[in-house]
Amino acid sequence: MLVGLAFLATGCGTTAPSPAPGAAAFRPAPEVPPIERLGRWDRTTFEAVTPGSVRNGHLYVLVHGWAPGYLAAVQAYRGPGPLLAWSPQAVNAQDQPMYSDFNPLAAAITRADPAAIVLGFSWLDDAATARSPLVAWKSEARTDLNGQRLAAALGQVLAPTFTTGGGRIHLIGHSHGAKVATVAAIALDHPPEQLTLLDSPENDIAKLPGAANHLEGYLPLLPIGRVPGQTFVDSYFSLTGERYGGFAALENVVDVQLDPVQFKHLDVDDLIARHEYPVDWYTASVRDLAAGVGLAWSPLVGMPPTCLACFFRQAWARLGGGVDRAAELQLRPVAVTRTRHQIARHLEVAPLRGPSASRRPDGVVLGAPGTRLWQVSFDRAPDDLAIEFDDRFISPAAGAQLAVWLDDRHVFTTAPTWSGATGDHAVIDVGGLDSGPHTLTAVVTPPTKPESRAEVVLGGFTVTSQPGIAAPDDSLSIEATLALLAFALFAIIGLLLWVLRRGERRAEEGASAGG
Repeated sequence: MLVGLAFLATGCGTTAPSPAPGAAAFRPAPEVPPIERLGRWDRTTFEAVTPGSVRNGHLYVLVHGWAPGYLAAVQAYRGPGPLLAWSPQAVNAQDQPMYSDFNPLAAAITRADPAAIVLGFSWLDDAATARSPLVAWKSEARTDLNGQRLAAALGQVLAPTFTTGGGRIHLIGHSHGAKVATVAAIALDHPPEQLTLLDSPENDIAKLPGAANHLEGYLPLLPIGRVPGQTFVDSYFSLTGERYGGFAALENVVDVQLDPVQFKHLDVDDLIARHEYPVDWYTASVRDLAAGVGLAWSPLVGMPPTCLACFFRQAWARLGGGVDRAAELQLRPVAVTRTRHQIARHLEVAPLRGPSASRRPDGVVLGAPGTRLWQVSFDRAPDDLAIEFDDRFISPAAGAQLAVWLDDRHVFTTAPTWSGATGDHAVIDVGGLDSGPHTLTAVVTPPTKPESRAEVVLGGFTVTSQPGIAAPDDSLSIEATLALLAFALFAIIGLLLWVLRRGERRAEEGASAGG
């Protein structure tokens, strides 16, 4: 835990430009064919798939999220390929399997929908971190890349006749997997029929360590709606999420606020359990389609709700300090009284390294070999939420990647192998940064073949802000507010421990030098 808390002292809290030494030294891990990250549910586990093997039917794709505590398993794995989330070796120090929450969901879907084909997508090698909540940003940094990988993997596993034969796709992503699923939905040749988001991190709990998804910057790129030809988007949040329907372009998103009151403690285990609760709740909805919520709203098996602005809250009764599990699927509509107004402005910068750029950068070109690093300084205002930009590889080459740092923290990755010729729109979280000066660094890594060249253009840099951001959001529950306070307490205690230990080490070094 001290690793993540030390980051709070050296990363999120920095108030002066940093040279970002990790950017110049960054080298990506070798790529594997994206289809190797897919597994098909065989009613017991997930098995490897072959190209073109999904020919028709209803395809459900389950995407896991941030994996705290599984870094040791990933580092100990010796291949071949990356450690997959459903592998027996994907366990944490408490001997808990990584994909255990998704197995019941996969089983329930196959029973509820006779046309179901369930695939899992693993990006555990990028999502795994130490167990500290404060290192969740390391998982967030690889979400865009893995969304592109997922879209490429689906392009490989789907037969050419899948769409013309009436095949339909439902992507389901939890935590940072919600962003992976969203990026994949945008990148697919044909938008999916449904995108389900399970506690996509967006509120202050996520912003504190710089781990917010900021899907409000991605979802408008989908044709969101509830009629054929559009993508039905529903979002269920319990700890770190917020309502998406409050954004002007996202009125058709169906939001459900869950209330995991059965988890009474505010330690790390309960915070994780609260965060994972939407997976369990959605599984319960699959098992009981008669309840008319969750999967019953899916256009693959049922009918989306007809309300104009749909916001629901879990309405189960509390019984003597407990809850009535029989009422778990009961929801009540919430009157929508608040909309979220965000302001976008040009990002104004001062060049530090690399190509010269105007005060409002547009059309910055990086290449490898060549000038492959660009660094600028910028000032974050107190109500700034995110930086958005566009990137496109104009000279793609296998093995190259574009990576972005905020100060000394890696926050974004993309690769021309999977992003395609049209490029991408990216959103990176700045809500956890102190107000004042910071650095943004972009670097292109060399291609696998020395004779190849990778070249990328970046532009359209804007900052999104929300005036009056300090006002409380009506979708933040009392329990989530308490969890945020507990989370902040973890940070304060950890920071104090880090400072004390640093002082002890210096005292020991001074004593040694004096001796």
